Amino acid sequence: MSVSPDNWPIALKLAFLYPSVHAALGIHPWYVTAQSRSSLQSLEELLNAEQVVALGEIGLDFSPAYHHTKQLQIELLEAQLSLAENFSKPVSLHVVKAHNELYQSLREHNLMGVIHGLGSSLEVAKNYVDCGFKIGVNGVLLRENAHRYHALVRHYGLEHLVLETDYPNVRLPGLVKSNLHDTIRVVEQVARLLSLSFDDVLHQTTANAQQIFKLDGN
Repeated sequence: MSVSPDNWPIALKLAFLYPSVHAALGIHPWYVTAQSRSSLQSLEELLNAEQVVALGEIGLDFSPAYHHTKQLQIELLEAQLSLAENFSKPVSLHVVKAHNELYQSLREHNLMGVIHGLGSSLEVAKNYVDCGFKIGVNGVLLRENAHRYHALVRHYGLEHLVLETDYPNVRLPGLVKSNLHDTIRVVEQVARLLSLSFDDVLHQTTANAQQIFKLDGN
């Protein structure tokens, strides 16, 4: 996942070097600026690369620190959703305090993807699930007070989940830094919450990711 034009080249380089790594390119709402409009043409050109499997991370964040770019965020999101639809690419979406606006935008496009790190009510999550989106769960799930995350996993089960680390932003409880292999602990927690085996969780969530991002499983 990328967040701005500055790290698109890095994501692409990794995807070229390692067959098991796939790139997602996008402009994250935290990094939206007036100059972002001029990057859309470059983004469109890069989407032709076979290593690019999705647009992401994109979305809306209307929390106080980013509320001043609200209208620009909406404009950039709409442009990127249109690109995703035109190129038949899934999307990875970040959303904070903007569920109504994001849901309305998604209803106007024929898309699938992942709502990353969703910690909403069951009712809000249902809107996304009904649109065909998966719910991304990460290390937040291991926090004892993460009641909404626990409820989402128990309610929707494996069919609607994919796993993520949100590296380097989400640290597991008690750790000072995050690691890519934190996903293993997330699998274990999902298994506990659903009373399933580790292998069952790993198999189904991998299949979900392969379906969403159109991967061949190799």
